[in-house]
Amino acid sequence: MDYDASQLPSSLSKPRFLFELGKAWLEGPGPGAPLLQLFGEPGEVCICDGDKERREILNLTRSKPKDVPWENGSPPASFLRCRGYRPGLRAPELACPALFVSCGADVVTSAGLIAAAAAACGPKAELFAIPSPATHSDPYFPPLLGTVVDRTVAFFLEHLQ
Repeated sequence: MDYDASQLPSSLSKPRFLFELGKAWLEGPGPGAPLLQLFGEPGEVCICDGDKERREILNLTRSKPKDVPWENGSPPASFLRCRGYRPGLRAPELACPALFVSCGADVVTSAGLIAAAAAACGPKAELFAIPSPATHSDPYFPPLLGTVVDRTVAFFLEHLQ
């Protein structure tokens, strides 16, 4: 809902990020272009250096097909583009019913931001709040996956008939 409001633990300073961004820009895009690690150890040059968040990212990567490559990195410019990503601000513009799902222990997209976006939509929105200790990626895996799918299907059946 707001990239800048993320509470991901990171020791990456703004000057170091700008250095990595400049280095990547000078080297140009393409194979071998420098990537910024998504996660790493505390003190490493990475976006996130929290143990719990590293486990979440690894859980997500384990669910991909075996023939799909994955690398712990992304061009630094992609993180710069994320800075302006705030879909929650556009929530009041939704003309259709919307289901918002939040997790109580989500440090990527806080439950508070999701609740605020749902409230901004008024009565056409429904908030499905999953309490702590649910985190950002928990709805993608059992046992919460079934619960979220059931709630989503019920929402669509209610509003698409």
